[in-house]
Amino acid sequence: MPLVVRSPVIVSEPPKDLRGARYILIRLPSRWLSKPYGLADGDVISGRIVEVRYGDERLEGLSGAPISFVLSRIGGIDVLYVHEDSWPRLRDYGVVHEGHFIEVELDLVTRPSGEQIKLYPMRELRVEVA
Repeated sequence: MPLVVRSPVIVSEPPKDLRGARYILIRLPSRWLSKPYGLADGDVISGRIVEVRYGDERLEGLSGAPISFVLSRIGGIDVLYVHEDSWPRLRDYGVVHEGHFIEVELDLVTRPSGEQIKLYPMRELRVEVA
């Protein structure tokens, strides 16, 4: 059971020391992710894309694709930068600017040490970010 997040796509340069992060990101309150799981900057959050929309257009070829993000915590907000491994697919579909909305199922965290943590294995949680 994953953490399902629906969020607008935001464009912002990642911190220089955040390895593997690209400039496309989503944000969510840390109470849903980093706080309950004790996550830190640089942890990689993985899952799959449920849907990407641009206005009324649904980008069908992205649904079901794997996606990973690199975590950066800022105050009470978790900033999830698209990981370099996921970037080419999003780029090639034109998800390179604001105006897109993305829904993702996030189910796994991989720490730099290699330790893996399953997210919400007992129940699906949904978060919609404005």
